[in-house]
Amino acid sequence: MDNGVSGSLWRRFRLLLGPMGAGLATSQTLRADRRAAEAELRNAAATNGEGAFLVAPRMALQSMIDDLVATEQFVERFERGADGADIATASPFLGHPSTTEMRAADVRCVQVCFGLDKGGAQSNTKAVLSCVNQERPCSRGNTLLYGVFPAANDDHTALSAMADVYVPDLDTLRMGRVDVDGVRRAVQLILTGDYQFTTTWCGHLGASSNMPCQRCTAMTRLTKTNGELIAIYGNMQNGSRAGSKPRTIDHFEHMADAYADGGNDTLSTPLTMEEHLSIENRPLLKIDPSHIAPMPLHLTLGISVYLLRLGIEAVYFWRGRVPAATYAENLANTLRQSVGVAPTPYFNGAFEGRQCQKIGQRLSMVCELLAAFVPAAVSKNYKESCATWQRILPILTRAGDVSSDEPSAFRRDSASFVNNLKGAFEWTSVTDKLHTLCCHAPDFF
Repeated sequence: MDNGVSGSLWRRFRLLLGPMGAGLATSQTLRADRRAAEAELRNAAATNGEGAFLVAPRMALQSMIDDLVATEQFVERFERGADGADIATASPFLGHPSTTEMRAADVRCVQVCFGLDKGGAQSNTKAVLSCVNQERPCSRGNTLLYGVFPAANDDHTALSAMADVYVPDLDTLRMGRVDVDGVRRAVQLILTGDYQFTTTWCGHLGASSNMPCQRCTAMTRLTKTNGELIAIYGNMQNGSRAGSKPRTIDHFEHMADAYADGGNDTLSTPLTMEEHLSIENRPLLKIDPSHIAPMPLHLTLGISVYLLRLGIEAVYFWRGRVPAATYAENLANTLRQSVGVAPTPYFNGAFEGRQCQKIGQRLSMVCELLAAFVPAAVSKNYKESCATWQRILPILTRAGDVSSDEPSAFRRDSASFVNNLKGAFEWTSVTDKLHTLCCHAPDFF
């Protein structure tokens, strides 16, 4: 069925292989093997009345690792220091009993991603586990479907019900370690997903908060009343020079204790912003903020559309409403006819990842179109920004080994991209995604 082969064509193929299909298994054998696989503990599933989930996710992950080792497909993944050199030791993270001993023993950790994915023909929320220690770790066939719940908003109440199922297993996974070719290794958990999911999972208020980043304390912008706080916690509008302080796992743990019986609004004496740092609900998972992935797919989607919209805004700023409407119509025609992309019928007509890659490869067409509507200096600044984005874009959707020079180049490009946009287009605001791109994605890379 996966390859669109009909039953009659398959029977003809078997006949070409000779008597009895030249050793091909019978349908009875295949059914017996499937029943045996379903009976294995690693594939066992249960339901709590709201969704289905794996009974033993650690066993499923261990079986995946065993298969990778047996087929010689297990790939060592190392952390890099500030100098770009590989570090073979594990990072400190919650749940491991002896980080100091690990470093002394030069233990290599297994990196495991956990995240939620919403969508599908019948909309639902899927929890996914994946092991980074393999080629193409993001491929659907290389991931584990941890559980399925009916689609819900990424609010704290909805995710709390999922956390009751998932977090005990995740903590057991981190503390229990896994075996790699007979050697016990620590597990480094990486939280993945879109902005709303990761912020809510961490108890963060999200984009509406004073400190909208879940990795640092940068405030949204300078106002008449927050000058002293900006000097302490940083300003997101300063681009790569935001000057923020990194969040810590100790603060997440402190907030989890403070909100054990409810969020900040339920406390008899609510915490001040300097105390909660926009963490105003109970963190559902205590995790090192540096282990929160910088949503590379959503950076791809969001910033690609942001660049297109910026061109329309530039025409409106320098030429007015009517030319901007004309440019917008011409831009839509260029994208559809020359670039060959069209907005999806879902998610408010956004573009998909592959479409963004295609747009990125052909941004020169967009630059040529804009040049006919704005002053030459504006067109030049926009073209330089597009050229920088073309270097950044392929990296955001690639999983694989890199040289020690690539992270440094990515850091330079992401910083110049955001800083130049802020300097060339005066009305531009550094969004959460732009802040993540220039201040946190390079560190994670």
